[in-house]
Amino acid sequence: MTGPRETERLLLRWFTLDDLDAFNELGTNPMIIRYVGSQPYASLDVAREKLAAAPLKDYATYGYCVFHSSRTPKSRHRGQRPGLWDGAKRRWGLKLMFS
Repeated sequence: MTGPRETERLLLRWFTLDDLDAFNELGTNPMIIRYVGSQPYASLDVAREKLAAAPLKDYATYGYCVFHSSRTPKSRHRGQRPGLWDGAKRRWGLKLMFS
């Protein structure tokens, strides 16, 4: 994927260094770390190193890696029931990934 992909309700794009604060919050969230099996980032500098090592390096090397995802303004239609990700947000605190 070379550019962002957008549907009516979802935007997928590559992470950038502009996402460092959000990436750091994900890397220090105990509920996320519990499932990915890593240690919390000790500092913003460590998060920057991790972001540069992967996914940024993997985009250049392989042409793909994990994506930053967010909802589009049209993601909430009248009468729409909360989906899986709405529940995950509440239980796991994933507000950063799905804002």
